[in-house]
Amino acid sequence: MGAGTAVSFTLEQCLFYGVSLTAPLVREVTLINIAVFGLVFGAAATLVFGFLAAMEAPLDTSSAATPSALLSANRREAGRLLLLLVPLLTLAVAGVGQVVVTVLQGTLGPLVWGTSGFEIGAVGGAGGSVAYILTFTAWGQWLVLVRF
Repeated sequence: MGAGTAVSFTLEQCLFYGVSLTAPLVREVTLINIAVFGLVFGAAATLVFGFLAAMEAPLDTSSAATPSALLSANRREAGRLLLLLVPLLTLAVAGVGQVVVTVLQGTLGPLVWGTSGFEIGAVGGAGGSVAYILTFTAWGQWLVLVRF
């Protein structure tokens, strides 16, 4: 996720400012961004999904009378989980990003996080949460593999 964000960020900046992708500093800035975004997204995901794993309780399968009732219960749980994950991931990415940029400020050169960190966190939080729901819940896998 961090590498993809760094590359897309570089492409966006080059297109916006009219800088060539072959300019001398573009590769260096992209590699620094890959390292920083990798640390940010990795640490934020570890914190949030570690908290999620600690708080998760197994679903009582004996109360479900049919497979469709079990899937319906998992859909409700996935919706509640999505409402919890989006703000948690957004705040984690924004907060961890600020910490990482502060710690690595002199080492990797001038790093800027600021208010764009919350925007990156919002996109990463929404995208990461939806990806988690679609791949790691029974309802999300049913939705992707059966419905779509």
